[in-house]
Amino acid sequence: MKNVEYADDEARSFHGQVVGINDIIPLQGTIMAKLEQAFKDSLPNCKESGKQPVQLYFAGPLFNQAERQFNEQLCSQLEKMGISIFLPQRDGAESSKSLYKEMSKDERRRAMFILDRDEILAADIFLFILDGRVPDEGACVELGIAYGQKFLAQKKKLLIGLRTDKRTAFAEAGLNPMISQALDKVFLKEDDLLSYFRETISQPAIV
Repeated sequence: MKNVEYADDEARSFHGQVVGINDIIPLQGTIMAKLEQAFKDSLPNCKESGKQPVQLYFAGPLFNQAERQFNEQLCSQLEKMGISIFLPQRDGAESSKSLYKEMSKDERRRAMFILDRDEILAADIFLFILDGRVPDEGACVELGIAYGQKFLAQKKKLLIGLRTDKRTAFAEAGLNPMISQALDKVFLKEDDLLSYFRETISQPAIV
């Protein structure tokens, strides 16, 4: 949703900008709380100009090189459409950013949960990569958070699945209904998913 850099040592200030839109809206703050407020203050400008970015939370396995590369490649294609994406392996406590490296194991786990939870709740779209013998356990919990919010409060939130993997835990079992029935759509091909987003992200129901 935003890029943040510690860009001024002398003034001890942060600089950032809203991303995922076809324009630049700058923001600046001297401490993180002020920076977050500056970001919130910038959002009305987005809405007034019709530039509110569509926010997407990218959920799925990220524990080996092939999984991470697939996530990055798909994320890149979606971001070219103007979608603002939170990709945990890149943007979250799962990443190798120095901030998280300095935390204890328990602190990092707590930070991971809180950050991912808040990004799920802030997202307009929840995308779940379902590949694997069984869907990723953590992403299943994330789906539960997203579905609970959609069911109780945010009806327009889109819950989308992508499953290109034919493997299942049990022959011909398919997806567990507690997963499949929570999703609005499940695509079996990456191209179909991308086509859907190209057609959908411009619709007022999402933006």
